[in-house]
Amino acid sequence: MKRLLWIGLFLLGVWLAISQFSGLAGQGTFDTLLIDFGDDLTPAQVQAQLQALPTGIEAALNSEFSGPENLYVLKGDRQLLKTLRRSTLAKFTEHIEPNYLYSAALVPNDPDYSKQWNLRSINAEAAWDSATGKAVTVAVIDTGISPVPDLKGTRLVKGYDFVNDSPEAKDDNGHGTHVAGTIAQATNNRVGVAGVAFDAALMPLKVLSAGGGGTVADIAEAIRFAADNEAQVINMSLGGAGDSRVLKDAIDYAHSKGVFIVAAAGNANRNAAEYPARYPHVMAVAAIGPSEAKAPYSNYGAGVDIAAPGGATQPDSTAGGILQNTIDPRTGEPVYLPAGH
Repeated sequence: MKRLLWIGLFLLGVWLAISQFSGLAGQGTFDTLLIDFGDDLTPAQVQAQLQALPTGIEAALNSEFSGPENLYVLKGDRQLLKTLRRSTLAKFTEHIEPNYLYSAALVPNDPDYSKQWNLRSINAEAAWDSATGKAVTVAVIDTGISPVPDLKGTRLVKGYDFVNDSPEAKDDNGHGTHVAGTIAQATNNRVGVAGVAFDAALMPLKVLSAGGGGTVADIAEAIRFAADNEAQVINMSLGGAGDSRVLKDAIDYAHSKGVFIVAAAGNANRNAAEYPARYPHVMAVAAIGPSEAKAPYSNYGAGVDIAAPGGATQPDSTAGGILQNTIDPRTGEPVYLPAGH
C-alpha cells in the first residue's frame, strides 16, 4: 500500500541533530590516566617524579615497550587528572591525559539487523562510537506511538494526542510507530531490528488520524508542545501543500528555543519541498533507496537540504523497504513491516 508519508526520512537529518546534542567529544570514559614523561629525562629524574606522586598513587610503565617513551599508567579519575595537571609534575611531562576506553564498533545482535540496509548506508556502526542519542528527546509528530515489543526498553516521555484531545497518543495507523522504531527501536536486545539513535527518548505527539491526515492547527500546537516540554529534536514525517503563517510561527518559536526540526521533503516526485519542510529552520530531507539513487516517489530540488534512506519498494515486493516493528492498522497487532512504498 502506498503511504502518504515516507518512513525513515530522518535517518541522516535527525542523526546530525542527535550528534550535536549527545556527541561525546571530550566526554569519553576512563578509569586510568596516562603520564608521558619527556623523552630527554633520565631514569633518575623520572623516578623522582614518580615518588612525588600523591600518597597511595602508584604509576607503572604501560608495557615492556613503554620505556623509551617514558609512558606510565596509573589509576585515577577526573579530579586526580586536574590535580596532576596543576602540579609541578606537569613541567616534566609531554602529556597528562585520560587513558580513554575505546571499543569495537557495535554490531547489534538483533536477528533482522542484516536486513536494515538503511543503517549500513549511513555508517551507523561507526557513528554509534560517538553518539547513540543518549540524553536526547525526539518529538515524533505523527500518528502516535503504540508500545510494540521491539520498543520495550525505549523511553517514552509525556506526549499528547491533538487529534482526539487526549494525553495518551496511541497509534491507530502504524506510521508513527514505524517512524519511532526507525529513530529509537530497542537495539542489541536479541529482538527484531535496530534503531539509529536507540538511547534517545521519544515524545509521541499525535496529529494525524487513522487515515493519515491532519490539520495545520494540530501540527502547529504539537510543535509548540515539543518546544515547551524539552524536546531537542522534532521529526515530522509528514507534509502537504499550502503556506501557513500559523505553522511557520510555531516552527520559528521552536527554533528560537534551540530545537532542531526535520521534515519530509514530500512524496510527489516534484522539484520542490512540501510544507513544513520548505520553511526556514527546517531540514528538508529527500529519500533514497538501497541503490543510493533518489527514491522514485521523493521530492527533490528546490528547498531540499539533504537526502537519506527512505526506502524504495515495488508493488509486488517489500525488498528495499525500511524494516521496523510497528502495528497492523487493521488489527492493532504488532508486526514487522518494510515501509517505503
